[in-house]
Amino acid sequence: MASPLKNLTNSQLDALKEFKFNNSDIIGLYDTDAILLKWLRARNYNVKKAELFFKEFHAIAKCYELETLYNSYTKPEAAEKHEYTAYLGIAKDGSVIRYSPVGVGDHIGFLNSMSTYECMVYGCSFVQEDLVRQREENARTGKEVNEITYIFDLEGLSIQELLHKSVLEMALDMGAMVQDYYPEIWGNVFFINVPSFFDIAYNLFKPILRLSVIQKLRIVSRENVPQTLLKYIDEDVLPVFLGGKRVDCNGNPRCTEFLRFGGKVPEKYYITNRAPLSPEDPGVTSVWIPARGVYNHTVVVRKPGSRFHVQYHTENGSIHVRKFYRKITDFENPDIPSSDEYVDERDEKTNVLLISPGMRVQGHLVPLDYTNFVAPWAGLYIFRFSNTHSWFGGRKLTFRIRLLESNL
Repeated sequence: MASPLKNLTNSQLDALKEFKFNNSDIIGLYDTDAILLKWLRARNYNVKKAELFFKEFHAIAKCYELETLYNSYTKPEAAEKHEYTAYLGIAKDGSVIRYSPVGVGDHIGFLNSMSTYECMVYGCSFVQEDLVRQREENARTGKEVNEITYIFDLEGLSIQELLHKSVLEMALDMGAMVQDYYPEIWGNVFFINVPSFFDIAYNLFKPILRLSVIQKLRIVSRENVPQTLLKYIDEDVLPVFLGGKRVDCNGNPRCTEFLRFGGKVPEKYYITNRAPLSPEDPGVTSVWIPARGVYNHTVVVRKPGSRFHVQYHTENGSIHVRKFYRKITDFENPDIPSSDEYVDERDEKTNVLLISPGMRVQGHLVPLDYTNFVAPWAGLYIFRFSNTHSWFGGRKLTFRIRLLESNL
């Protein structure tokens, strides 16, 4: 196996050395040189920028307990019964293959059945599953492969659903999150059975895609699917309906025993009609956030390991939410930002660490009610509700954020 350091310049080697030294306290067992180089390449070997995203990811992983998702995560029932993604096998290059027939998935149904953060954690569970499977395969073969092969099947994709504002916002935010915090995880990426309007969809996503990702995309028309996929995947791994020879234990060429093909999510799973918070309920706050405005809610945490019970909904559209951590040296006089201060995580003077991916939360569709957010450290936790993405429309935010203190 070729060393990942083989073709590096002296300046790139120095950058890797500096990066490893600066992050020695959080570098984990699976953060090999090959993995660390991905973080550096994603930021053009700018050590400071790469370090920022690396630290953010490790904080996010702690707050959302990402490392244990593969073994401990329980999917919402709607997702479990109607999901449209699955592990397929191992490609010729030794990479894990994930097949996702997104064209037949009920994207709007999912958004009506799960809150935005539930969708985010659900999506991360598959990324974490792929990483665990890839590590197991690497241990079996002795090779180090760090990219995943993805097949996105667009057969049946509806342009109306694709262009639904909430679906589009969610897809763009998830795509940006994966690029930022799982750099270069995409190996070969196949879009198969592409519809006639694919260029419209591609142009919507192209601005957020890095060149390294664009170079790995394979756009495959229906008639070329078998010959293309068989170049990368053995015929005994590739199902019959994709051009291979594989069937499941029941002889089904669509391999429905282990592949998932979504389907319409019944409205009984919708939580859009969940009773929203009332401003009269204990501990509830209701605020108006004008266009281009922000609102900060800050919680002081004294016991590490505490959890947050977060509830909120919006009116008039989505709201962009990020969460930050600020270390406290004096708990009697903490440095709490004002409610209308724009806390900029990229400004060192704010002295905050981003601990959640930035998401446009579809709180106008589905009220949020979750406790899957941990406070790993004592200190200040800042919830920034931002309407800066809206030039004209304000948002009404009604929320209640309670701290469930750890008994440790």
